[in-house]
Amino acid sequence: MRAILVFFFSIPAFSATLQDALKEYGLHADSVFLVSKDQNLKGASKSQHVIEAESPAHEKLEIKIISPIDEKHASTIIETETGAVKKLFEAAETPYMGDIAQAIGGCPHQFGPLQKSVNVAGHNSEAILGAANSEKGFGACTAEQAKFKGAIFAYYDSKTKSVWTWRVFQPWKDSKSPLKSDWLAPILSRIKP
Repeated sequence: MRAILVFFFSIPAFSATLQDALKEYGLHADSVFLVSKDQNLKGASKSQHVIEAESPAHEKLEIKIISPIDEKHASTIIETETGAVKKLFEAAETPYMGDIAQAIGGCPHQFGPLQKSVNVAGHNSEAILGAANSEKGFGACTAEQAKFKGAIFAYYDSKTKSVWTWRVFQPWKDSKSPLKSDWLAPILSRIKP
């Protein structure tokens, strides 16, 4: 007697384009970004929406929205997220004095961090820009490690009582040249209120 096993695979529902994923927030996005993750997690008192999208040019967006949240707690999240990325580029704290402390000097300035004022969908924020590795991890400090230009920024949306954290990445074709901020605005301009 033969037994036949049948497996059913369920593909999780998610938005095909960034436009679809952001529609519930009243935002319009260039549909060139295809969504690879659109996950809504609902807890007892808060929800978190995570969206990951990529353009044909391999620009990547990672958006995390937490709501409802008050402005005080949102400020803590914003400071924690951006502060952690800044520290990846700084010299390690060390109890040593003199030569050893000077040898542990952090990333060369060409890899970041840079600060840049940004506006996305009518919200102003300070972005931290820096080099990221092939896994989109900030803190790449050599031309060999730096595969992406990256930016992180966050803001509080008082209308929806939510905190938005954005991570934006673009392939870095010439990581031997210094990091600049001119690549970020054209990507963000594709998202409108």
